[in-house]
Amino acid sequence: MTDDIRPCAVPDCEEPGEYPAPRDPRRIYERQFMCLKHIKEFNAKWNGLNGFSEKEIFSMQHGGATWDRPTWKLGVNSKSETAAKAAYGNYGDAYELFEKSHKRDIPVTPDAANLPPAVRDACAELGLEPPLNEQKVRKRYHKLAKEHHPDRNKSPESADKIKSVNTAYRTLLQHLRGEDETPTNKKGSA
Repeated sequence: MTDDIRPCAVPDCEEPGEYPAPRDPRRIYERQFMCLKHIKEFNAKWNGLNGFSEKEIFSMQHGGATWDRPTWKLGVNSKSETAAKAAYGNYGDAYELFEKSHKRDIPVTPDAANLPPAVRDACAELGLEPPLNEQKVRKRYHKLAKEHHPDRNKSPESADKIKSVNTAYRTLLQHLRGEDETPTNKKGSA
């Protein structure tokens, strides 16, 4: 062999070591070099977490998610908002970009086709049509809750009706507030 080619790190192997591999899971930057046959065997057996405790593995996963950097809450009423106000003075929301993100109106569309099915069902249950806002939904809910409450309305269907009205109300509020999950609107579900 020539001087510039390393021998394979496996004892008694005469092939040139052309392929780098870590020596140890705890010291992955210390390299050894192997031939093609032995690097394939090495890779088949390699366990990068070998020798680490469960606690060490968890801390590696947690720190890796944020690149081992500190994190903090972003958004309205947070330290970042306070810092921005301090740095840029008392700013205004001239185009209401931030206001609209917290109080969304559902856009007017034919048959509200862009609404999720659960929201369309909830609108039908409460007898509402877009555009919607929390005040409009709340007003309609209170009217239906009084009308169908089992203490005021002694009909046998009133208990089921008030449950479906409650579910529809929760669904619409979650949608208006931008929350991810909306419950399905099923008759009789609480």
